[in-house]
Parts: sequence; C-alpha cells; structure tokens
Amino acid sequence: MGARDERDLAVLRKLKELGSELSKPHTVDFFLYFPSEKQAKSAVSEIEREGYVVRVDPVSPPWWRRFFSKPVWACCASKSMVPERETILETSAWFDVIAKRFCGEYDGWGSEVLSTDT
Repeated sequence: MGARDERDLAVLRKLKELGSELSKPHTVDFFLYFPSEKQAKSAVSEIEREGYVVRVDPVSPPWWRRFFSKPVWACCASKSMVPERETILETSAWFDVIAKRFCGEYDGWGSEVLSTDT
C-alpha cells in the first residue's frame, strides 16, 4: 500500500471519527493542479465524461514567488458517492493517472461530515 492509499484511508478514518455515516452518499471533492489552463481543460473533459462536476480556477503564487513562478490551475471535481474503501482507493488511483497524463498533480480528496441523524 502506497502513500496515496494511506492518505485516502486516513481521510476515511477521520470522517468516521467525526461521526460521518459512511454508508450514505456524500459529496466527495477531488483536487488536482495543472501547470496551464490548456492542460487543466483537457483533463476536465475526461473527468466530466465520468459524471463529475468540475470547477477550474487559476491559483496565483504568493507575492514573493511571482517573479519566478507562473500561476497553476486548480481543479475541484465533485460527485455524490458512498465513500467506501475500495471505491475511494480506485477513484484516487484514476485521478492520479489523469493528473499525470496532463502533467498535473493529484492532491487528494475530501468530503463533508454526513451525520447519522440526517
């Protein structure tokens, strides 16, 4: 099991610890970063075909790095799903492949806490 898998399982454990009902569908957000708008939009095309709602925004580097760095493009892909262990691990692996295909970086996922009384 790799570092990405360990991070995914840590998020699942934290959601459970916070009282989230993991057997119910959650809105799960997956985060990716790309060096150009063109690469981000190419990735978005593939991601949207899988039923995700995707938001793309430029992220400027801190003021002290602006002379040396270009903005990156952040993508947040959201979808309602039951956050089961295998589903999350497979989905994270898929996002990692998509990010690498377009010279980007997959940064993990998150979700709201869905309590058992909702």
